[in-house]
Amino acid sequence: MTEKQTRKVLIFPARLPGNAAGGDCHFLFSMGQVADVLQSATVCPVPFSPRHIKGIAPWRNAAAPVFSPEGCLTGGGEQEEMGERTQNDGDARFVVVRGPAGTPGGAGEPAIFRTAGPVEQLPVPENTAPVSIPGWIVRPDRVRGVYRWEGRSLIVLDVGKLLRDTGKD
Repeated sequence: MTEKQTRKVLIFPARLPGNAAGGDCHFLFSMGQVADVLQSATVCPVPFSPRHIKGIAPWRNAAAPVFSPEGCLTGGGEQEEMGERTQNDGDARFVVVRGPAGTPGGAGEPAIFRTAGPVEQLPVPENTAPVSIPGWIVRPDRVRGVYRWEGRSLIVLDVGKLLRDTGKD
C-alpha cells in the first residue's frame, strides 16, 4: 500500500430508508481498503442468507459476498431489490473492499458493496467531527464511526464485523 493510497478515501452516497433525517449521507472507505471499483458484476443470490447480503459475485477467480451497505445498518436490503444483476443502472458501481486480518478467509478477504450512486475519490477529509450514530441505523454494531464533514455525514462500516457475522439480521 503506497502513501498516496493511504492519503485518499473513496465515498459514495447512502440510499436512506424512507424519510430518514441526516442530510447528505455517504459511506467512506480508505483507499488502502479498496481493491477495485467495478462497473458491473454478476450477482447470484444465496438462499437463506441475511437480507443485507445480496448474493455472491466472482472477483479475481474467487467468490465474494455482495452487501447492501444500507441493509447492513437497517437489518434489511436496499430499497430496490437487486436480485441477479449483470449491469448497473446509472452511476451505481460495485466497490470491492479488503477485509482486515482475522476475518474468516484471513487478511484481505474481499467484500463487495453495491453503491447507490457515483463514487468519489477524495483526499482524507480534514476537520471532521465524530457525531452520534443516526437513529435510522438499527445495527450500530456494524459501524466503526460516523463523522460530519462539510455538510456530509460519513459512515465508516466495520467490514471485519460484516464478514464475520453470519447470523440473521
